[in-house]
Amino acid sequence: MSDSLYTYAVARIRSKELSLLNSQAIEQLLAAKSYDECMRLLADRGWGDGEPGIGAERMLAAEREKTWSLIGELVEDMSVFDVFLYANDYHNLKAAVKLVCTGEEDFGIFISHGTVDYRAILDAVRQKEFGLLPEAMRAPAKEAFDLLLHTRDGQLCDVVIDRAALDAIYAAGKAADHPVIRDYAEMTVAAADIKIAVRAQKTGKPLDFLQRALAPCDSLDVEQ
Repeated sequence: MSDSLYTYAVARIRSKELSLLNSQAIEQLLAAKSYDECMRLLADRGWGDGEPGIGAERMLAAEREKTWSLIGELVEDMSVFDVFLYANDYHNLKAAVKLVCTGEEDFGIFISHGTVDYRAILDAVRQKEFGLLPEAMRAPAKEAFDLLLHTRDGQLCDVVIDRAALDAIYAAGKAADHPVIRDYAEMTVAAADIKIAVRAQKTGKPLDFLQRALAPCDSLDVEQ
């Protein structure tokens, strides 16, 4: 990135910071007497897609779109953000496997921003051509598809794909040059492992469930 473009990018981000929720806005939200009042306050600050009366999910989706669109305008090589987008890819893989196995229609469950177009993921699963997917996604996609098709166990399908997502994030972090990316990947996987372990203990999951679900990382010994 040239110096002039970098200066413009920094200035653009600084100007966008002015629209972030400040302490006064957060106090107003805390003082709101209803969900609808909260949504109106956020809409008044420019959140959402401009349509009145939208729900929280649509509002957050609109804000994600704005954020990634802004980044796309300012950054030439979006691959540096892949580590943040793998979660979207594997969410879309999970959605595709479940749609195809259950025969349902897409009802807006795919996320538009990822390293792979969600339509390509859906087409690969529909055709059972898992080789069309990125290499790291192929084995977990086929395993999850076969498991869901034969067992109808949606949770087991989730475990396989969620573990693959954590492994992908961790591998990207390990390969990154910048310590921020490495730390992000490490903390993301470690935090996910902790949540998995706590939920598994609370719900009485067997050891083989944990062994399948937990992703290795440097800061936690998953075997221990």
